[in-house]
Amino acid sequence: MKVFITGVSGFLGRHLSRYLESKGHQVAGVDINVKTIAELDRTNPSIPVLHGSICDSGIIEEIKSLLERECITHVVHAAANKYIDRNEEDPLEAIGVNVTGSANVARICKDLGLPVLGISTDKAENPSSIYGYTKLLMEQLFVGMGYGCYRGVNFFGSDGSVVPVWCAQVQASQSLSVRDLNCIRYFTPIQQVAREIVSLLEQEEPTGSLSYPESVHLLSLGDLLESFISFYDYHDYEVGKMLECEKIEEAISKEIQVSTATKATVHAWLSGMNEFDLLQHRMC
Repeated sequence: MKVFITGVSGFLGRHLSRYLESKGHQVAGVDINVKTIAELDRTNPSIPVLHGSICDSGIIEEIKSLLERECITHVVHAAANKYIDRNEEDPLEAIGVNVTGSANVARICKDLGLPVLGISTDKAENPSSIYGYTKLLMEQLFVGMGYGCYRGVNFFGSDGSVVPVWCAQVQASQSLSVRDLNCIRYFTPIQQVAREIVSLLEQEEPTGSLSYPESVHLLSLGDLLESFISFYDYHDYEVGKMLECEKIEEAISKEIQVSTATKATVHAWLSGMNEFDLLQHRMC
């Protein structure tokens, strides 16, 4: 396969690219983040990357030309504005990237007859946030056009998520910030996500339906904090308040197998993270 990834230098994009290359596939992509593009170029110099936004008509035309020129066989649409607080503050930006940008990607894939897999989130299930609503619209757009979507949960350690934030706070000798110890979240290790996405790409045609992780790990933020504290031996933390749009527990499909993450599981995930991933607090 020759796979084009939007958001190629983001957390999922980086790991998916490496997994695809390890399986003998070729990768190209687009991203807007200069710093993460530079890191991807350092670790995976064979990957051609366009720099720009999927909301930009000029970049969309460049993407279309690259898809034709490089004889791309599959597209993974992972680019998104994912920060919940930022999306609440600027809904138009969220709609621009997550809905209009997604429509741009779907349109050029339709024009070229290419299969595209959209990457979504459990926050699109009964959404309560701007981010969740925009991802639900993206799902409906893709599925309505006959394309598939992978509705994941929290990718453990993803850029800007709680673990890299805590790592940055440890480095700065600051208190670990946690909004609510009772929040329940579902996690998957990124290696599992990459395998499942590639398995979907290897199917003959897009299904026009949602796909889910085979299994996920349930974890309260209190238990995650306890595991992080014991791993790093860093005990200074402060409990704050949830955003109004956040849920105590996300809703997920009943099709997904759920198990509770143990402290040993979290420690294994932390041990498996590389230094660059650990330091991605919010680089955009």
